[in-house]
Amino acid sequence: MKPKNLLIMLVVLAALGAVAIIMNVRNNAPQTKIYIENFNPDDVSRIEMTKGKEETVLEKSGGVWQMVKPASYKANQENVKDLLEKFKDFTVGAVISSNKEKHADFGLSEGAAARVKLIAVGKLLADAEFGNMASDGVNMFMKFPGKDDVYLAKGPARYQLDRQVSDWRDRTILKLGKDEIEEVAIAK
Repeated sequence: MKPKNLLIMLVVLAALGAVAIIMNVRNNAPQTKIYIENFNPDDVSRIEMTKGKEETVLEKSGGVWQMVKPASYKANQENVKDLLEKFKDFTVGAVISSNKEKHADFGLSEGAAARVKLIAVGKLLADAEFGNMASDGVNMFMKFPGKDDVYLAKGPARYQLDRQVSDWRDRTILKLGKDEIEEVAIAK
């Protein structure tokens, strides 16, 4: 066989190998599934968030969110709404690690993970632990309590889960509509 023909056959073989590898990677891409089927944020009546020893509990009473733990205050309605909206399309990808020793690398070690429970009247809708954001800035590492498998998930952002107690509290002092204000005076 001539060297030229051998070279052409090697190039064709390499190209076919590259195509096979690319097709295999595409077919084995992590599959995602919606974690909470038919999720409606209005169905949630209680949110429990724990990070380390700090626990924040929010409950809906008469259509208004209240913080009930660690103290009793009216909750910041927008922050609660934003968090629940992120769970509408909450998707969980394939397992990326089953090694418990790697949990710290994903921000899922004891005390570092943010655990969230969403509860509808008497029914647990979701219970998951969230770690660091992934390098893509969109997905987050998560696992289910008591399990070692770590998943790549898309849903709430880590900053939403890291809010301090004061961020969940409604800090409105006075609520007026612009039609109710006639004059603003600043005195020295």
